[in-house]
Amino acid sequence: MLILIDFDGTLADTSLGIYKAFEEACLRCNLCSPTYKELSSKIGPPISVIAKDIHPHLTKAQLANFTALFRHSYDNHWFRTLSWYPLVPETLHVLKNSGHDLSIVTNKPSVPTKQLIHESMLDAYFDFIIGIDYLKYHTNGRLFESKSKALSFAISSYHYSLQSVVYIGDTESDYEATKNTNISFIHVLYGYGSMKNSNSPFHQVSNFCDILNIFS
Repeated sequence: MLILIDFDGTLADTSLGIYKAFEEACLRCNLCSPTYKELSSKIGPPISVIAKDIHPHLTKAQLANFTALFRHSYDNHWFRTLSWYPLVPETLHVLKNSGHDLSIVTNKPSVPTKQLIHESMLDAYFDFIIGIDYLKYHTNGRLFESKSKALSFAISSYHYSLQSVVYIGDTESDYEATKNTNISFIHVLYGYGSMKNSNSPFHQVSNFCDILNIFS
């Protein structure tokens, strides 16, 4: 089985660091900052999408400037402000030793994500860490247009049928991405997102370690 895993809200709670960087960018741009609770409920899509949602009046140039300010603040400082969810290393260890292939697919930039994985000594569990800018370092330099595109790229790096691929994430947009790529989805209930339709055909788990029951 190929198991692709989201990062924010799935492996780690990164909301405080994201909020602090967002708050700093708002201050620099003379914008009203959302509350921590408001921003946390929107985490998942790229930061430019979140910023446009909160400040819809921003022009394309203003949005680009805001995003650059956020990225500089977050990628150089606040990205380390996080807490891993319970039993993440232990669960990854069991999955890897059971013969599954694991990779991360996230809307975070690749470099800080790799740093976090490395500093937490989790490198050995993942074949690829595919951030939104992964192609910048490996092929044409463009950002992925969507998480669906990133998932498709990850899948193409292996030789699995789509029936043997699953994505673990926490938001509605994660689920939509799996529908677009025709792969299975596992929703972690403790993350940032909730599902509009709880009757959708996917597994839900209350803790990361509970996914072991699905693959047993």
